[in-house]
Amino acid sequence: MSFCHFSESANLRYPTVASDPLNRSSTIKIVDDYTHIYDGGRGLSLYTRVLLHIPYRYQNLFQKGKARLYQLGKWLRNRYRNFLPQKYSPKDIYVRSTNADRCLMSAAAALAGLYRPEKSEVFDPELPWQPIPVHTMPPEDDEVLSMLKDCRRYRLALKKSMETHYFKELRVHYEAFLKYISERSGAKMADMRDIAILQAVLEMYSSYNASFLPSWCESLNNETLLYLAGVSQERFTLNLELKRLRTGPFWANFFAYFDNVINGIDDTPKFVMLSAHDNTVVSLLNSMGAYDFVTPVFGATLIWELKQADGKVWMEIFYKRNQAVPEKLRVRGCDVDCDYMLLKTVMAPVTVETSLWKEECGNDI
Repeated sequence: MSFCHFSESANLRYPTVASDPLNRSSTIKIVDDYTHIYDGGRGLSLYTRVLLHIPYRYQNLFQKGKARLYQLGKWLRNRYRNFLPQKYSPKDIYVRSTNADRCLMSAAAALAGLYRPEKSEVFDPELPWQPIPVHTMPPEDDEVLSMLKDCRRYRLALKKSMETHYFKELRVHYEAFLKYISERSGAKMADMRDIAILQAVLEMYSSYNASFLPSWCESLNNETLLYLAGVSQERFTLNLELKRLRTGPFWANFFAYFDNVINGIDDTPKFVMLSAHDNTVVSLLNSMGAYDFVTPVFGATLIWELKQADGKVWMEIFYKRNQAVPEKLRVRGCDVDCDYMLLKTVMAPVTVETSLWKEECGNDI
């Protein structure tokens, strides 16, 4: 899919909470961190004969995508109104995005909703907006968020996984379906990747202007299409080796941040926001054992919250799709409220520091 996902992380440091949108007990001492990943606006991809009618540059956001991300920012403001100050400060929040236009735009749109300027911050009465810095780096240098820095071992393992009995059986089982959509779309469905692209494009058409959808979609088994698209997204983290090599550096950075929060390290921001991609969301969900084979919708958001009370430190994880109230996730091997040290232990097989990751990738071989 071509849209972006947004992620945020924050740490809460309140001695007590009198009233809180998360319905926490007022006696809980909070040391919370949030990491959110959302699917914002969607860029344009395949089938250029139809895309010519859409007045947006490839990989940019639709107006609806901008509005969706802006509303997400407002939702986050309401959710964390007792934690994240209304007035922007670099001490409170750090924002990082992949270097894709749509992801940078998604981050900016969400921040516009999260940080509507107060009177002292308004620099133009006709512009209720303020600039918030968004950090990025070239994808070829980014093994943490873009997950696109070259890793020889990962490339070979991914190619091998696509040739496994698992995917071969899927192609055989759904041969008639693949043939049908190949004939109707005019694009050969060579493997699961093509299915994911087709599903993303049709979803874009539906979101932007349903009249763009071809007539053959009316007889399309959408449930099967969505399932196969979901399976396609799994391919990046199909087994333990792929999970470690793809998401390992992310988890190493993730736990380093939360460790700093718990240990009270100076200059640790209260909130970290990460704007990435739908396959980033799926890779993280799958590495936690929480992927349900449903591709992330636009604006989908993953949330990690670290909490502390009575000498215990635990993490709660939420997944916001389109619903107003996010669903609570359970990491494989953990309770819903997962002890922080247990979570680190459970995730250790797929967590790897960048220096070791480089060795395991074997790019110099």
